[in-house]
Amino acid sequence: MTFVLNPAARIIAVPRPRDPGDLMPFFDDEGSRHRERLESTKTALRLVAGRSEVVSGSSELVRQARLLAAVRADSGVEALPADRFDALWEVERRFIEAARAELGLPSAFAP
Repeated sequence: MTFVLNPAARIIAVPRPRDPGDLMPFFDDEGSRHRERLESTKTALRLVAGRSEVVSGSSELVRQARLLAAVRADSGVEALPADRFDALWEVERRFIEAARAELGLPSAFAP
């Protein structure tokens, strides 16, 4: 997110050649370092997660971040649509709930 929201970030997006057919973002050197850390964290999580909801939640979180980055490729930071952020934050909440449940922790969002 920090990279995507940087006005100087250079991102290009190309259509994914297979399902789901959405745009795939490609980043400059700085963005590539962020992407590599994100991917290695996602892989590490898959190695230790015991619940499928945690794995699928992390995958959906990464997908939503990629979709936001792909939109950013064609626009400035100020033009990013609010619904992209809403979708990302909703998926993040679901992922956090699944991860906390796996760890035996109470809901982070319950009143």
